[in-house]
Amino acid sequence: MRIIVSTFFTSLLILTAATLVSAEDKAQIVSSTVISNQPPRVCGTDLVRFNNHWYLAYDDSVDQGSMNSAIRVVRSADGVEWKSETVLKSQTPNRGLYRPRFTVLSDDQLMVTTTGVVPNPNAETPVPEYGGTINTMAWFTGNGRSWGETDQIGKNDFPFSRVVRHGESAFSYASGCICGNAQTIHIFSSTNRHHFESLYEETFQGFFPDEAALLFDGDQGYCLMSRTDGNFVDDGVLGGYFGISKAPFTEWKWQEIDARIKYPNLLQLPDKRIIASVGIVDQKNRISLCELDPATGNLTELLEIPSGGNLMPIGLASDRGDVWVSYQADHEGTLSVYLAQVKLD
Repeated sequence: MRIIVSTFFTSLLILTAATLVSAEDKAQIVSSTVISNQPPRVCGTDLVRFNNHWYLAYDDSVDQGSMNSAIRVVRSADGVEWKSETVLKSQTPNRGLYRPRFTVLSDDQLMVTTTGVVPNPNAETPVPEYGGTINTMAWFTGNGRSWGETDQIGKNDFPFSRVVRHGESAFSYASGCICGNAQTIHIFSSTNRHHFESLYEETFQGFFPDEAALLFDGDQGYCLMSRTDGNFVDDGVLGGYFGISKAPFTEWKWQEIDARIKYPNLLQLPDKRIIASVGIVDQKNRISLCELDPATGNLTELLEIPSGGNLMPIGLASDRGDVWVSYQADHEGTLSVYLAQVKLD
């Protein structure tokens, strides 16, 4: 394990800062559909194309303050008519699941992961009333309708941000979530989808790494990370970090991004362009689609998603040359889950 510091105390591992620029009229929403107008909690969504169908996942809590939230997975052939396929629930009593993420694996299985609390048999209270041991839970299906039992696939108190496929392997970024590991990240990999091992571990100083998105293109690896200063009361979001690596992805170099970002997601289009969705924190908080330049780390803002100021994870998928986006918004007066089709120039 190495320790590196922020760009204010630069080292040879840190590259020059990247920037956020705007590009008007580079993308437009051509259709938007309300999937559900009943989610009581702003908790993010995810989206995937699997077996010629759309799959969308979102929080299915009883109420905003519920500690026992579940994840609902819905399916559609056309993006208009939707059917509920399953509701994923935590096996830990009175503790819920959060932030669903889809992955299509190399063996043609669809995986959905969530973050949740798991019992700690070594603790005096295995499941405390508040807090507890955090891990990543996963469910698998081959047909999108029959789901297996839950499986814990992560490292305790290092919840996965998102599992991504590259070749026959699966990878995920994870950051620590308790005192003592909150400045440490791992890049994990797996060849069997159940057991993940750490390829890379880094402990930073001067900031706290938050969620991140991975993307691989051949022997190149990219990571877009959000960061905070630890001042969660004032939403202390810092400029993001952009990491690059080469196979076997055991060494990473980092550079700072000017934009203060949250909940990044990455999608590579068939034409090799890389689309990033990020929550941007500045004078006007917003979720935007951006184009990421992997050579420089620069983000070019293409389109603001009408989220009503909600900065939560959104889903990205591509189909027939267009980008499809799932997100939660209350800009029409009611908190709803939306699916939007975005056409790029």
